[in-house]
Amino acid sequence: MPTSIADAFRMRGIRAEYQGMPAMILPVTTSLVDELDQTGIRQGVCGGQMLLSWNDATGRNGKVLDIHARNDLTVLIRRNEGSDLRVRADRMPDAAIALLRAEKSSIKSAAEVNKANDDSLVAYEEAIARNDPVERPTIRLPEFAEDAFARIGELVACVRESQLAVKSDPFADMAAKARADDFASRLSEISRDELASTQRARFEESRRLMAEIYLLKPDHPDAASVAPPVPYRNGGDAARTAMDALFRNDENVSEARFPTMIADPRDNLARRLFAVATTTPVLNLERRTLPHAEFSTVMQEIARHENPSASDMILPRMAAIL
Repeated sequence: MPTSIADAFRMRGIRAEYQGMPAMILPVTTSLVDELDQTGIRQGVCGGQMLLSWNDATGRNGKVLDIHARNDLTVLIRRNEGSDLRVRADRMPDAAIALLRAEKSSIKSAAEVNKANDDSLVAYEEAIARNDPVERPTIRLPEFAEDAFARIGELVACVRESQLAVKSDPFADMAAKARADDFASRLSEISRDELASTQRARFEESRRLMAEIYLLKPDHPDAASVAPPVPYRNGGDAARTAMDALFRNDENVSEARFPTMIADPRDNLARRLFAVATTTPVLNLERRTLPHAEFSTVMQEIARHENPSASDMILPRMAAIL
């Protein structure tokens, strides 16, 4: 039986504030999409998006959030003493990394508090055994409950899916793809286990040994991971390889050529194309390039008001102009 939206929010929702109002966010992964009953979602939802529910003066409201869009959102994590850790989430990838760091810090802090509690109890029991006058120690609580960050894993998985989608998105610019790579790098850095100094020394020693093996016998399997890159021989091969790796659309136009084409003074073609989709006079139309985040924000806001049938009329007109 499909999971209802209400049940999904109850089981997986994360407390938040949206534009200063109480809210809940529901990270959506591909696996959740397969379970979710989407009959109440007008434009549908896919992995790498989030569902938002908030209350205002008119009652409860709902919305589909694009993770790449700018949103006035704050994620809340309850502390044991009753206050909230507030993590700004206008850029959700940054918020996911900040929440992971907070979770990691809370685990370390909780271990220190629990050890201090145990030590104080041992000292108390030893004092009692010696008949020393002593008061029972006060047991401290960690800053966060053990399950305070339990739902953050789904948020991180959702953000990760969204960043992977950027890599294959033809509308994503180079800067957006670089930020997706940066998120993957930071996620890998914060998720890996920290090595003790002795373990790190052993690791570095193993790397040196593998490098020596490569010098003696390059085809040895233990030398493969430290083989140096193929040296650059000039001739432009490296540059051509890099250019060939760039995304190309159906017309074989690469990302390297997009900026040049956009800067062309004959770009009034864009105004002619958009003119067939609106009653606004052509001379009143303005065109500018939107960064990926702003583009996603616009798409998010108009998604609920989109008229899907209009494309059947507009696209043939654009094709005729092209």
